[in-house]
Amino acid sequence: MSDKTAELELIFNLLQQNDISYLVLRGFDEIPEKVSYTNDLDLLCAIEDKDKLARLFKQSGYRIYQDSLFHHTYLYAALPHQHFRCKKKDLHIDIVYNLAYKSPNKGEWVSIHENLQQSIWQNKRQVDKFWLFQPSYHDELIHLICHCIFDKREFKAKYIQRIGYLFAKVNQIQLKNDLELIFFKYTHSLTEQIKEKNYKHIIHNYLAFKEY
Repeated sequence: MSDKTAELELIFNLLQQNDISYLVLRGFDEIPEKVSYTNDLDLLCAIEDKDKLARLFKQSGYRIYQDSLFHHTYLYAALPHQHFRCKKKDLHIDIVYNLAYKSPNKGEWVSIHENLQQSIWQNKRQVDKFWLFQPSYHDELIHLICHCIFDKREFKAKYIQRIGYLFAKVNQIQLKNDLELIFFKYTHSLTEQIKEKNYKHIIHNYLAFKEY
């Protein structure tokens, strides 16, 4: 077992032993060896556990940094990310306390619909990996679409492959209903472009869409 694997297993054991509500948001195929100080591991945690998380990571030798309220704007109950970093262990854990994405306007962080906030917790699935918890296929797919469009402003190859896999597994009616809570009338065009693997133009077409 590598040092990186041992450290990550220790972290998740601590979360479980201390009754921390969490799930890993994405990048499962990069755990453990591709996770690093510069390639963070993204977790969703319950806001009620924020102080407990800070204490546990501090005791484990991590430095704590929270995204600035001065440099970022948070709307509709969006919350700052909290970062736990340790150069010696070559790890960076990026924790969010709700699902919020960068607005195409001026990069403001905006929370998505409450139904989707609840769904990702209610439908999380347990996996046979040491991190234990991931989103359902449905919630993971919606998260990745939003992450690519709003946060990254591009569909990277690793996300395209995963989105295609998830798109083929989920209920299309339910997917469209939930995407409409975010993309409104653009949803039909969005799902058609994903179906046709036309990822190159999704973001441009979204920003140019006017038929609301």
